Amino acid sequence: MLNPNIHIICGKCGCNHMFSFEIKKEINDNTNKEVMVVYVSCDNCGTLTSLDELMEEKISIDEKNLTDDEKFMYNHNIDDEYQMDEKPDKWKISYYPIFEDGKNGEKYNEPRALVEKPIKNGTDFREIPLRYLKKFTK
Repeated sequence: MLNPNIHIICGKCGCNHMFSFEIKKEINDNTNKEVMVVYVSCDNCGTLTSLDELMEEKISIDEKNLTDDEKFMYNHNIDDEYQMDEKPDKWKISYYPIFEDGKNGEKYNEPRALVEKPIKNGTDFREIPLRYLKKFTK
């Protein structure tokens, strides 16, 4: 590779050209499910790092195998404009999905989102169930 668009530098020794990678099957500590883990190794100093320590995983979703509820949940995007309760106000999703109350840890019956809209002197934030959101149509 002459000029790759992504450059890797070892944080321990500063090497920028001696790397290898390995893919391993492991058991996820949180879910007890088998997952594939990619490890990048600096062949100069031996530092080993898994890719999930460096970047967020993009999950590709096969919509044909999703339930209607799952399709609904994955059909939202942060910063898309939405309306609630058929009102003309434009809301944007700031964060989603939310599955539990952040204060007491109680699980919600359905996924929620933190939505926002500008108001005079600030921003109105609300946490609401995803089912109340509809993509804004002009």
